[in-house]
Amino acid sequence: MSSQENKLRPILSIWLKPRETFQYLETKEPDENRFNLTIIFVVVILGFFPVQFIENNENDSLLETSLFFGLLFYLLITLGLGLLVLKYFIPGILWAVGKILQGKADYYETQLLTAYSLTPNFLFIILSILFIIPALFIGDLSIIIYKNPITYFIISIFSIRNLVYPKPKCWSH
Repeated sequence: MSSQENKLRPILSIWLKPRETFQYLETKEPDENRFNLTIIFVVVILGFFPVQFIENNENDSLLETSLFFGLLFYLLITLGLGLLVLKYFIPGILWAVGKILQGKADYYETQLLTAYSLTPNFLFIILSILFIIPALFIGDLSIIIYKNPITYFIISIFSIRNLVYPKPKCWSH
């Protein structure tokens, strides 16, 4: 392994060098990547959590009863279902469609591609964190929900590019 590969950080390099990133990830042991995949899926889910929590609680009395238990309940439901859907269900569907279309990737490779195609969604958690302070000063939590169509478009372009573009030579079996 060259010194270039040792310095490659998949979470950051996926933005500019998707092909090299996936080639690097393929050389790593699957157990190392599985932990990283879980972290990526959890961070992406947490990026969407403020939006779901605030939108679902505008007319809900759960928060009036107990803010802590309301947050805990929504966080556990969001993480549990989100992890199930993002880590297993969506890669499974993509893998099945790929097999129907005579694709060569196995389930693990499909899961890896799905995870790293979601990394542009990290932008949502960064924006949510940036908007927490103004939201607390103003007293309006809806500021945390960032719904700019241009941002959604840019993230979609990066996600589709990361999902479709990188095809390492070693995946061509």
